[in-house]
Amino acid sequence: MLKEWIMNYYIERLLPVVLLTFLFSSCEKNEVELYGEDAYLVFEMPTSGRDNTPRDSLILSFPLKGDDCTEDTLWFKMRVIGRSAPFDREVTFRVNAEGTTAKAENYKLESCYIPADSFKVDVPLVVYRAGLKDTIVRLELNIEPNQYFGIGFSDVDKGIFLWGDTMIMPDNWYTGFDSYFRYFGEYTETRYVFILQSLGFDELPPLGDYLTFKEYNRKVRAALYEYNQTHEEPLSDELGLVSFPENV
Repeated sequence: MLKEWIMNYYIERLLPVVLLTFLFSSCEKNEVELYGEDAYLVFEMPTSGRDNTPRDSLILSFPLKGDDCTEDTLWFKMRVIGRSAPFDREVTFRVNAEGTTAKAENYKLESCYIPADSFKVDVPLVVYRAGLKDTIVRLELNIEPNQYFGIGFSDVDKGIFLWGDTMIMPDNWYTGFDSYFRYFGEYTETRYVFILQSLGFDELPPLGDYLTFKEYNRKVRAALYEYNQTHEEPLSDELGLVSFPENV
């Protein structure tokens, strides 16, 4: 009786977890990823932060790149859920017009192929600065099904890209208790640039790791103290003297 209960528990509770873990784990030698007889595509955005939180968007603020930077590249991956093939397979994108403000001259996305016997490809999206002074544009890419691939899981079936010749506030600065506001206070461009420069980031990592962001807060406050000690005037912006929360 006990043996039967254990077997049923394994089948109902543990086996699905094992299968999902196998499905998404990478295997450097064999990379066997099976999903029936068909193949599907999903977006795989680069993650950052110790918790490697998944995300569906990439952001680029050109002012952080310096005055001489006129273009940059946002890299992402397309990953196959299903079987490999002994030939190159084209990946087809569709621009979602309702979720896009970027024009054709604002970016370049060339033809993309999953190489033979492979399950993924790195995709470069080249974005341009020209004509975007004090402007933010948005590009939403969807997967267009073709003869090789269908659309994979619904939560990773699109890629969102935002860029402009201005600072872009992360959309969850003020959202929820565990927000960027909790660790860095009010948002201004001056404060955001100082935070990123102090931490050596192009953008803030995803939230989710309290101890990591508590350390970021400490580093930023230390950098502010050093700045104020080495400059004639303390750092200030439109809100007054710059400060960051203590005892987060």
